[in-house]
Amino acid sequence: MSLVMVYLGIVFAVGGGDGGGEPTTIVRWSASEPSVGQVVDVNDQGISIRVGEAILPEEIPWFDVRGVEGMDVDVSPYRALADGAWRAHARLMRGDVAGAQRIYIQLEDQYLWKTGRQSADVSMGLVACRLDRRERAQAVVPFLSWLVATSGFRGTGESAPADELEADDGWIPRVDAQYRFVPGLPPVFGDGGGLLSDDSLPESELISDRQRVLFGYYQLALDHDIHRTEQAGSVLDALDRVLLGRENRDPGVKFFEEMLNAQAHPDAQHRLAARGSLDRRIRSNPDTWIELWARLAIGVSLLAEPEAQDNERGVIQLIHVIVRLEHIDTNLAILASQIADKYLSKTERSAWGAQLLHDAEHSWAQEQIGSLTKGQTAHD
Repeated sequence: MSLVMVYLGIVFAVGGGDGGGEPTTIVRWSASEPSVGQVVDVNDQGISIRVGEAILPEEIPWFDVRGVEGMDVDVSPYRALADGAWRAHARLMRGDVAGAQRIYIQLEDQYLWKTGRQSADVSMGLVACRLDRRERAQAVVPFLSWLVATSGFRGTGESAPADELEADDGWIPRVDAQYRFVPGLPPVFGDGGGLLSDDSLPESELISDRQRVLFGYYQLALDHDIHRTEQAGSVLDALDRVLLGRENRDPGVKFFEEMLNAQAHPDAQHRLAARGSLDRRIRSNPDTWIELWARLAIGVSLLAEPEAQDNERGVIQLIHVIVRLEHIDTNLAILASQIADKYLSKTERSAWGAQLLHDAEHSWAQEQIGSLTKGQTAHD
């Protein structure tokens, strides 16, 4: 049997799942050498195969299966899923974000909120596509789904997104190892970002308290209408109580807490204290995404204060993001420029705001050209 894929890139023969019989050979897109061993399981996440003397089987996700030889179990029910998974991943890798998103959306219901490498790829693929389109509110749910998907095979989901495949490719968002966040998805949003309904997060034992708290912070960040009201204070108190004294009250959750207290807490002293904590993060993490996040939150917080002097200081924080930190994330530099432009227009300095917008958009366009060229070269 040829190892070249016969049907839409994948040979679907039949193969045994009881560990007996002839070994199965799986040709992978990510490796020059095939994986050869006994198939343990075939499901919607991919093929689990025990290679050599390994105790635990290796799960090969469908997007990484290039060809199969020597199986005895019918895997034809997964043909359409496997084809879609491979095509979505391949399109994202070569920079066809629009094409990848169309397929990932078709896989969304099948794969979100499940553990496994294929679910991780669909979740992070949706994050990548939506961040590329600046649909940041729509990226929240698949990001939290990614945390669920990776919890089964990475414990905490602290490493590279989706999978190790082509981890240096610029089209896949990075996940910070310590904080377990996508640096392109801070809990700061401009006007018109939309809202997250409670129904967006399903009732599932796979979803941890930490993930539910992060969802609550994202909800509050998007709901500008209740910022600095008693309702916002109640939400912040409730989120704080969920993880009180628990080991998963980690530095990442604390960072979210500080950012939302600065933006939304009804008490001015709480906001001042939160800005002080964020300022300490800036000084200890210069020229990083942490500085960028902290300056965004401080800037938004100060712009909403009643004193003009505070507002001016807030704009300066955003200018830091636009001018100094745009190389870290050009989309977030655009977000900062949009927020600054709104304030500058209200204070009769619309030309300044327009220039900041122009500079941020230009940096983003240059980055897009560079990433697209890189992706096309790498996958020709």
